[in-house]
Amino acid sequence: MACPPGTILNPNTLRCVSLTGRRGQEIVHRIGQIRQTMRRQIPSFQQPSYYPQPYQQPPYYLQQPQQQQQPLQPLQPLQQQQQHRPIAFFAPQKFGIPSIGREARDAREAREARDAALCPVGKQRNPYTRRCVKIGGRVYKKINPSVAALQQPQRPQRPQRPQQPQRPQQPQPRRKTSSLKLELPAGEAGVAPLIEPRTWITANCMNHKHLEDADTATLQEVIRLHNKQCVVASRLNSHIAAKHKLGKPGTIPGTEIPLTESDLIALRGAMRRKDPAYKIPRLKHNPPPPEWQLYISQDERSGPKFATVAFVDTTKALQTPTGYKYDDTALRIQLGFIPAFKPPGAVCSPQQIVDLLEIAAKAGILIVSAPGGWTSAVSGLPASKSVWQSADAGRRMNRLYADLTKLVT
Repeated sequence: MACPPGTILNPNTLRCVSLTGRRGQEIVHRIGQIRQTMRRQIPSFQQPSYYPQPYQQPPYYLQQPQQQQQPLQPLQPLQQQQQHRPIAFFAPQKFGIPSIGREARDAREAREARDAALCPVGKQRNPYTRRCVKIGGRVYKKINPSVAALQQPQRPQRPQRPQQPQRPQQPQPRRKTSSLKLELPAGEAGVAPLIEPRTWITANCMNHKHLEDADTATLQEVIRLHNKQCVVASRLNSHIAAKHKLGKPGTIPGTEIPLTESDLIALRGAMRRKDPAYKIPRLKHNPPPPEWQLYISQDERSGPKFATVAFVDTTKALQTPTGYKYDDTALRIQLGFIPAFKPPGAVCSPQQIVDLLEIAAKAGILIVSAPGGWTSAVSGLPASKSVWQSADAGRRMNRLYADLTKLVT
């Protein structure tokens, strides 16, 4: 096989590569080294000089007898010539010159000869490793899984037992679990249970070490307040009664933190274990000063869509041609704003809210004393303008109407 012009045959891969490429230059350099070696080792390989010597005919006794020339053989067809492999240039091994691609070709020929040979009797060639393996052996079964499945011995099937009538399944009794709520959520008050109160106190009270020496009757009166402090219900009741008698709201003993609604519910639950008719001591009501009056009007603070609700000091009123005006210095208790319109979903009108506010203020029960001042007696006040502009403004107004109705009745 002849390579096209500008290429050379790679003896390792038997492919034509470019003469100007890296691999082509390596082959040319290698051929040059081989020729130099052959020139050094074979004298007859030297090229003739430019001026050849004149031919001298040897004597007749040294001349060899002439042989008859045999007729020329006809040329082989082109197809038969192409079947021969291209011969790589290599030097004879007897001169110690390394060959190019000889080892790869010999390994390939040896592999082809081994594959062409038949395996001995009782063996078969492995298509993956090209080695002869024993028929019926471990490797033979791996490459022929169908044969391995046929040769696997089948276990005799056991006789099936006659099916017995199944008994109706009875529901298993549920495991009894304790309904005791060991740990309360943060900010929630509770009463100690009558069963295992010490375990409950240890899990819920931050001052449980002060109650380790208490007897069983005392432990059954323990309640936990919203700040995780535990107190005895009877002692807390006496503390609240003394505070309410002075007109002050009840606080956590030893602090000025007011009691929450959850704390009072826990106190009532613990005290009703002994007295079912127990009630929280009433707070002595101190009405606000007489110069404080309820103020409900649309002014600069409220705008045209709302009305300001507050208690003002009438002694600091400013007289104007249109009436009296109250600035920020006259405000004593700010109760927020109420809408001048009826929100969607409300069952009452703004005028009904105003009437209930005036009735509660005239009775002196609209505001109550609290630590640090006064506060509203209803939960819906004070209210900002954003409250009445939200989606649940109607529900809030219904809640305010219900709280005011409950307060005045």
